[in-house]
Amino acid sequence: MAKVTLVGGMIGDTLDGVTGRGHDALARAERIIFPGNWIGEELKARFGERLSWGRALRLNDVLELFEDVEHGVMLYAGDARIFTGRPGKFPSASALSERLKEAGHEVEFVPGCSVVGFAMHAAGLSLDAQEEDALLIPPALVGEDGGREALEEYARTNAILVMLWAEDAGEEAWKILTSARGESTLAAIVTGLGTPTEHVSRGPLVDLKEAFEQMAHPSVIVVQPPVPEARPPRSAKGRRLTVAVIGSARASDEDLAAAEELGEALVDQGCTVICGGLGGIMEAACRGARASKRYTYGATVGVLPTYEPDDANTYCDIVIATGMNHARNVVVAASADIIAVVGGRAGTLTEMGFGWTLGRPLIAISAQGWGTRLAGQALDDRREEPVYGPLGPLEAAKLCRELGENLSRARKEF
Repeated sequence: MAKVTLVGGMIGDTLDGVTGRGHDALARAERIIFPGNWIGEELKARFGERLSWGRALRLNDVLELFEDVEHGVMLYAGDARIFTGRPGKFPSASALSERLKEAGHEVEFVPGCSVVGFAMHAAGLSLDAQEEDALLIPPALVGEDGGREALEEYARTNAILVMLWAEDAGEEAWKILTSARGESTLAAIVTGLGTPTEHVSRGPLVDLKEAFEQMAHPSVIVVQPPVPEARPPRSAKGRRLTVAVIGSARASDEDLAAAEELGEALVDQGCTVICGGLGGIMEAACRGARASKRYTYGATVGVLPTYEPDDANTYCDIVIATGMNHARNVVVAASADIIAVVGGRAGTLTEMGFGWTLGRPLIAISAQGWGTRLAGQALDDRREEPVYGPLGPLEAAKLCRELGENLSRARKEF
């Protein structure tokens, strides 16, 4: 099976936005796939028979093309992570990544610089803060067969639209946006993108009509998504849901990888990660949390056994130096709404005991240690539900959110 790299950074018909890692992946790739029509003759000549391209490509075509190679590349205009696909025709980059993994391939993302990123930065938007995808729509999409229908479909989604157009396509795009999204939709028009004359006009579409008519072409419009209805999971008191990830400072590489995946998945679900602040499972969970696309500062909390904040691993945003040695374990358990156990030795067992006594749900992740050994069991007769699991990191994170959204517990003391 192949190692498939999703490389971003193709700008126009050039590779100007591709990073060094991206160029390395392109150099060793036996098969390069570009899911679009806008690729220049220079790149076609450069890649030769290794290149397959076009909007007619489908998911099955991609899977088949990567079937008998060791290294492959999916090449994207802009940043691969924010490619939303084409509804009913071609999957988003994230969905394609999952399908490639299901087929046995190893997948990695190599982001590149792109006009999408520049435009969103100019408009004051961040993917990390929005929990949304972004889509680059060039003028050619409006003019080709089926282009209007495709653009209307995109315009009705929750995606951030980053649109480039020339004068002959602008009016049509404006009509589509205002009819599909409504005139109250917030947007930003950026002229002179990336130059000393860059100017941004912000506001509802209805208020930007005059600015649109007066601006020079080509220009960029960034259309913000509707306000999402979903919000991060909250406790009964309205706090952001906090999940303690507990486990040993000494753990196998496999268990460390599981903790890292769990930390990322928890922040993806909108949770805050709290831990014992040191190395091993604790550090891996915080490192994963920092890697989440939804990460914001404050998502990782470390409760140290010492008095020295600098003893915390480098991925802890907030550090609580208790000076309580092993007794700090009860602080970790009591500060969490839910406890996720990754393996664990004797210290982890005490945290599980504290959590159980305090009425916190316990979820065991498949790993070596007490969590897995006690999964499916009740620790004593004071509670009916057992320790959940053992589960994979992604399943555990989803369960944390589900339990958190329905969490209702009586006050429990020792």
